[in-house]
Amino acid sequence: TFERASKSQVIFKKDNSSVKWIDIFYPEYNGVLFLSCKKLKNTAALAMEVDTAYQLLQLHFQKSSGMDEQSYTDHVNKVYATVYRLKGQQIASTCQFWATDSSRNFVRGALYINSTPNYDSLKPVIDYLQADIDHLVGTIRWR
Repeated sequence: TFERASKSQVIFKKDNSSVKWIDIFYPEYNGVLFLSCKKLKNTAALAMEVDTAYQLLQLHFQKSSGMDEQSYTDHVNKVYATVYRLKGQQIASTCQFWATDSSRNFVRGALYINSTPNYDSLKPVIDYLQADIDHLVGTIRWR
């Protein structure tokens, strides 16, 4: 579970036994946070998911002029996450993250805004959506 902005809409997509797909749509900003939620079988699966998340993130490095990385650690609720914020005029996804309990659960998120990429003019929207993602990550709880 997690908290999200009240102005957002949750769309549950078709899933299979190991992956659940959830889109958090922000109609006011024409943005969507794509989430994939996976059950892990072992620590090797965790390493593979983190590697895959980083490979998908790297696809945006060519257009990026920089990246900020922030780690989250909540030992009480067993939430360990990393949020990446990409900068640049032509970035398709300005914010991506992954979160895990380090044993059974893995969530990856990628934010996209359905607009011509222009970091400067979209900055207020990007800032709002990234703050919502920070809140979402900070409120993740595993069932």
